[in-house]
Amino acid sequence: MLGGSARMAGKSAQGVTRRPEEASSPGLVTADEWVARVLLEAGVRVVTAFPGATIQGIVERLGRFRWAAEVEVRWVFSPRAAFEEAHGASLAGRKSAACLSGEALGEAYPALVAAARIGCGAGLLVIVGDDPGAWDSFAEMDSRSLLASAGVPTLEPSQLPELGRMIPEGFRLSRLYDVPVALRLCTPLMEEQVPVAGASVIAPGREVSDGKFPTGARLSLPMAASAHQQRLQARLEHLAHVSRLSRFAEVVGSGTKGIVAAGYAYAKLANFLGDGPPDSLRVLKLGQVVPLPSYILLEFLLQTDEVLVLEEGEPFVERELRSLLAEVLNRPQVLGRLSGAIPHEGELQSWEIEEALRQLLPGEAVEKPVFPTSGIRRRAMLPAMCPGCWLEPVRQALAIVRLEGDPERRPVVVGDHGCPAFLASAREPLVDVLGAPGSAIHLAIGRALAQPERSVLAITGDYGFLARGLAELADPLVHQLPVTILLVDNGGSAYTGGPRRRLASGVELEDVLGSLNLPLLRVIQDLGTERVRATLAESLKARRLALVVLRFPCMLLEEADADAL
Repeated sequence: MLGGSARMAGKSAQGVTRRPEEASSPGLVTADEWVARVLLEAGVRVVTAFPGATIQGIVERLGRFRWAAEVEVRWVFSPRAAFEEAHGASLAGRKSAACLSGEALGEAYPALVAAARIGCGAGLLVIVGDDPGAWDSFAEMDSRSLLASAGVPTLEPSQLPELGRMIPEGFRLSRLYDVPVALRLCTPLMEEQVPVAGASVIAPGREVSDGKFPTGARLSLPMAASAHQQRLQARLEHLAHVSRLSRFAEVVGSGTKGIVAAGYAYAKLANFLGDGPPDSLRVLKLGQVVPLPSYILLEFLLQTDEVLVLEEGEPFVERELRSLLAEVLNRPQVLGRLSGAIPHEGELQSWEIEEALRQLLPGEAVEKPVFPTSGIRRRAMLPAMCPGCWLEPVRQALAIVRLEGDPERRPVVVGDHGCPAFLASAREPLVDVLGAPGSAIHLAIGRALAQPERSVLAITGDYGFLARGLAELADPLVHQLPVTILLVDNGGSAYTGGPRRRLASGVELEDVLGSLNLPLLRVIQDLGTERVRATLAESLKARRLALVVLRFPCMLLEEADADAL
């Protein structure tokens, strides 16, 4: 009989409990804390990160656990720099981890490709936070295709306790094969808690003791590119071959109908099946997704006549299975997102699993039917602007400026993520375009090139601006484009982990920007509505590159600093 709850609330089949709040319950620790503990106990010594969804809490917890181990934890201004710093530390003999969101991984991709080919030394773990359903991101993104094309082995846990084995194994594989190893963590997994005995005790792992690493093949030169690629391919093929013994690929049941469940999709399936699969069903729990354990998969497929693939995100495993079957045999039939058995978009839902099982096992009765509306996560709205935030007079001033003058020639406003996104999510949005994080300035440049008769205003934050560097201003400065940049300088990234924006002691942003000889540079620290309105109006009417820095304290960052004391 098939049965289970609509949503994995409360106790799941794996003994992991979904958390209702950020704080953990007695005897339980949050997913963020659990990952941080396992990293420390695995012997990590350097952790770098770029702010983003899913992974930010891990870095915050690691920062609080510094007392337990000699570990360096750093927020870095760009995803590529975050990865490269961790890579450099690993080459120097320190176990390292880089924490990136799925969207940030794309920017770090060239450095990831290089590291996979020239090697990484003591052990380098890339913790990637994917957000199926885009609950906290600007779009649904699946990191597995990028990781596979870079040649990076990738592990994906089905439950939090599994990370206790998976993280140390990731470091071991990285050191053994001299290649970065990725750990894919999805948002629904990171919303759970795990029971831990002796939660107040952390036993940090030992550092790599011998300090002996290859020193010759570390040059990413064109003449060595083919040799590096051959070396990487050989090691991936060896890893795929030995993965027949992997602890992260397990078959449950003995039926002729099959389900391949990758990562957290297995936990959702197990919650639905209850005590175990029916006699007609065989389930493959898959925790290694790059490279896929082809021997185990082929053996599993040969024992089934129809297979359903469950996975979070894009149909990555499903495509690989279809490719594998095309090379070796013409059976069984594969069902999943590509076939339409599972919707292509959004996080995997319990009612979707039920509907797919009805197709796969038409003769089985469903004991507790799941209704579609009960299995859907409720999408939270963007949090409201903090009461008393200094961004409120900016919103009011911008609303006035947009109403001034000819409606046909009003300024085009291009927004950005972070706190500036509040201007786009208000009841009356004040932003015309909101693209990917960090894209505001170059989107505005494109609008200015295409519509020179319109004034263009780009709104971005200080942390995102510095992540892209001063090169952001090179193009509009050289070509004298009529773009006004409103730079919100609140000292950090409040909603994505709280890292501070730090320059040298006594140096402010305008000191650095002033060296560029900008046509118009204004700094506002007294954020009255009229003052902001007048400065914006002056900058937009100037019809040249203008930079307006709005400096104000962030209440969230100040509260976090007070709590840390």
